[in-house]
Amino acid sequence: MATDAPAAGKITTIRQHVSSGVWSITLSNGVLAHHREMEGKLELAITLSGGALQEGQLSSEALRAAVHAMGEPATRRLDHAALTKILRDADIRVEAMVGVDSVSLRISAEPSHAELAFELAHAVLSDAVVDREVFERWRKLTPWELREKAKWTGEALQRRVGMELARDGSPAFAPPDPDRITGLAVEQAESALREIARTCAIEVGIAGDLRRAVALDLAATYLGAISQRPAVQLARPAREAQAIEISAKMPDINGLGVFVGFLGPPLFELDEARALRLAADVLDERLIAQIPDGEVAGRYEPRATAGGRGVLYGVVIGSSVDAMGLIREEIERLAIEGPSEEELEQAGRERYRRGREILDRPRYWAGVLSDQTRLGLEIDEIRRAGRAYIRIGIEDVQRSVGRVLSDDRAIRVTVSPQEDE
Repeated sequence: MATDAPAAGKITTIRQHVSSGVWSITLSNGVLAHHREMEGKLELAITLSGGALQEGQLSSEALRAAVHAMGEPATRRLDHAALTKILRDADIRVEAMVGVDSVSLRISAEPSHAELAFELAHAVLSDAVVDREVFERWRKLTPWELREKAKWTGEALQRRVGMELARDGSPAFAPPDPDRITGLAVEQAESALREIARTCAIEVGIAGDLRRAVALDLAATYLGAISQRPAVQLARPAREAQAIEISAKMPDINGLGVFVGFLGPPLFELDEARALRLAADVLDERLIAQIPDGEVAGRYEPRATAGGRGVLYGVVIGSSVDAMGLIREEIERLAIEGPSEEELEQAGRERYRRGREILDRPRYWAGVLSDQTRLGLEIDEIRRAGRAYIRIGIEDVQRSVGRVLSDDRAIRVTVSPQEDE
C-alpha cells in the first residue's frame, strides 16, 4: 500500500498480565495497544475516542460519512477499487462502526497476512481519502434506507430512544437526519475523516495466532507511525439520573411501540451489570409469556449512553396489552421478589455457556481489549465472563434492580401512528 515502510514509533512502556497472557504497550505517539496470542484468525480492533468526536463541531451526518469511508477505504495512492482487490486477494476484511461515544475500526486477516493488516490500519489512520463513487452511493442510498426503516414501529421507537439518550453526549452521535445526508458534500466527509484520524485517542486490541514479538513489532512499526495524539482517558458517563418521558406521534408507522427502562450503572461496575443482565433475561421470558401478540423483549444494554452507562428495559411493539404498566410492574417484581430459583438457574446457565464460548474467540478479545482502559475494565474481570453469572444469587438481582428502580432514572417512550386530520 505504501512505497516505503513508515517511520516506526517506539515502545515507551510495556507490561504483562501474566494469568491471561495479555501484553500491553504504550507507543511514543500516544497509541495504547494490547495483545493476546491465541488460536484463530488475527483480529485487530481499533477504538477512536475523544478529540473531534467530543469537541461538538462534527455533525452526525459527517461522522457517518467518514466512518463509512473507513470501512470502504481508499488512500491517496490507491482508489477504493484497487485497494479492495488487494484486500480481497489476501482475504482481509475491514469494517468501521459508530458506537454511542466512539468509533471502531475492525480488521480481520489470516496470520500469514498480519503485516498487510497492520499496513491497512496505518493507511486508514494516516492516508485515507473519501472515494467519490463510494460516497455518492452512500449519500443516495442511506437517506432512503433511513426513511424506510422509520416506517417500522420498532425502528422509530429505537431512534426516538436513541435521540433522548444522546442528548447529553456529543452531537456527533445523535441519530443522523436523512435530509442532511442528502445535502452533505464529499469535502465535509473528508474533513471529518481527517479530523477523526488526527485528533482522537486510540486504543488497540490485537488477538489471534500471532506471536507476541511479531505483534508488538508490527504495532510499533505501523500504529506507532501515525500522528501524535492524546492518551486514552477513562470515560465518564455523560447522563446522570434524569427522567425521560416522551409520547410521539409518527406519520408513517402502523402500530404502537412502548419502551420502559431505567438508567443503570457505568459499564465498569461489572457485578451490577451482570446481575442486571440476568434480570433482563428473566424479564424477557416473563413478558413473552404474558403478551400473546406483538414483538416483545426484555434487555439490559450495558453501553446505552455516552461514557458507558447501561439501561435495563422492556419493549413491546404492536400489542393490545397495557405494555407500559406491565413492563414497570415486572421490573418492580424483580426488585421486590427477585427471580425464582428456576428462572435464575436457567438464565445463569445460558449466560455461563455464552461467556465460555466467547472467551475462545479472538474477535471478542480484540474488541474488549480495545476499550479496556477507556471503560475501566479489569482483565481478571473480563476472564470471568462465564463463571461470574452462576455465582449471582436471587438477592444480588433484587439489590441491583432495586438500585436502578427510581422515578428519576425512569425512561418511558411511546410512539404511535399519527391520525389523519
